[in-house]
Amino acid sequence: MEVKVVEDRENVLLNRRELVLEIHHPGEGTPTRIDVRKYIAAKYDVELDRVYVIKLDTKTGTNKTIGYVRIYNTVEDALIEPEYIKLRNQPKTEESGEEVGEEA
Repeated sequence: MEVKVVEDRENVLLNRRELVLEIHHPGEGTPTRIDVRKYIAAKYDVELDRVYVIKLDTKTGTNKTIGYVRIYNTVEDALIEPEYIKLRNQPKTEESGEEVGEEA
């Protein structure tokens, strides 16, 4: 997985950084949100709880994905993210394949 930052904006009002990524993944499927989160957290040396993947968009038949990511200045600033985004950014449980915290 090769990640290129296409756009990097500072949103001072919401205390976050907004990134647009171009992810190349030849021979592999679309990367998971948790993999992208871990990669961005390591690259920018921030806590995983401050990084949220909003959307991953892959055109059918290609090995290129456009990703939209937000990095908050603090964990408390990230509380404004909608609940459905928080749930999508949690790893899936092993046995059920459901996201952690998801109700059946």
